[in-house]
Amino acid sequence: MKNHPLSLTLFVLSLLALIGSFYFPFFSIQLKMEVPEAVGAGKDLIITGMAIPIAGNYITDITNNFFGSTLFSQTCQADWSPCFQDWIAAQVGIVRGDQYLLNMIKDTFGHGEVFLGAIILVFSVLFPLSKNLLGLAASMSGSQASKQSLYRMLSKTSKWSMTDVFVVALLILFMKAENIHLYMQADNGVYCFAISALLSSLGAYVLGQELGVKLHFTASIPATSTNSSNDFDNGDSSNDEF
Repeated sequence: MKNHPLSLTLFVLSLLALIGSFYFPFFSIQLKMEVPEAVGAGKDLIITGMAIPIAGNYITDITNNFFGSTLFSQTCQADWSPCFQDWIAAQVGIVRGDQYLLNMIKDTFGHGEVFLGAIILVFSVLFPLSKNLLGLAASMSGSQASKQSLYRMLSKTSKWSMTDVFVVALLILFMKAENIHLYMQADNGVYCFAISALLSSLGAYVLGQELGVKLHFTASIPATSTNSSNDFDNGDSSNDEF
């Protein structure tokens, strides 16, 4: 039985893109905010007080106990704004920087969100992987019966791709928390994931067209139906009925 180079190529590219979505950052989180004038004035007042002989030691101890030893250190005094943003992020519990899909799943389980972690794992890792592997196996299989079985499984798996849920998640992701100046920006991992979803869907479609035309699954076609036979020969059979 002849292999299917076009669908095979699409599934290979889809699998590579999916692996890329695990390797590259999925998105990045940034906290961009300017120091309010009142906060800046308070900072200057504290730094001035820390420089006062004798009393400055007392002010320094109180400041370090309340804010920590970094915010008003000599290093931060030269460029105070980044240190202030770091302090705010630490107090609020904001995780910044590059975020990776597999690490997010791991952290979700680590925080005790087993159900949520399982959903993300299944629909962002297991189903895409199974879809690509089934497509590769069906494209390379030399047995007609094996192609039929694998493609039926691929069709069922494809129904759970949840591309629409992924699009909604992206819309939420691009929203900005303006009140605290928190920005989430899609990174290469998101684009790899989207490309993988598109390529695997296209690969499944192409494979279905190739199977419908080349394999001529005649088991469900009545021998006495001339019209059905003609339609089948033209490749018009459905994917679910082989």
